[in-house]
Amino acid sequence: MGVLNNLVLFDQHVPQNRVQSIVPDLATSWTSNEEGTELTFTLREGVRWHDGKPFTAADVKCTYDLLAGKANENLRLNYREAWFLNLYEVMTNGDSEVSFDLKRPQPAFISLLASRYSPIYPCHVSPRGMRTDGQSPRQPRPAIRQPGAVPGHAAQLGPQVLHRYPRRRAIRCRRGAAAAAGGAFGACPGKCWSS
Repeated sequence: MGVLNNLVLFDQHVPQNRVQSIVPDLATSWTSNEEGTELTFTLREGVRWHDGKPFTAADVKCTYDLLAGKANENLRLNYREAWFLNLYEVMTNGDSEVSFDLKRPQPAFISLLASRYSPIYPCHVSPRGMRTDGQSPRQPRPAIRQPGAVPGHAAQLGPQVLHRYPRRRAIRCRRGAAAAAGGAFGACPGKCWSS
């Protein structure tokens, strides 16, 4: 699994992806209205980005506004914009609930949210800041820098922290401080930690 998380995902223990095998990730539960035009998710509380900022419904709204091409900033390349043409609006209800309002019923919409191509992005980091690694002279260093964090990747979720990401090579993770203390969201077997 990647360094970013989804609202929901396909159960990794089931050999074939099906709507019935979708399980919570950053969401704890979800409901749909009778017409199938609104999906409402209750979000997991106490989750923090690795730079210490809390994960909220605003991150979810910002992510899907960005993916649907409705945000002020744009992704450099956004092949997923067509996935969300039926998305009318993403609405927040406080910090722990978010609703997706669809133009018409779309039973497979939750499958799009569960795909590995639908992670939640940190809204306090610009799209440019998410893609720059700060190591290339052609790329500027991102605005957010935390002590001990890999430049350009300061805001991640989960017990792992991106340690190294040499271009065109393997991603190396290390145990985050919250994971070492037993307080991180998510689980990762001990063998995935790298020093």
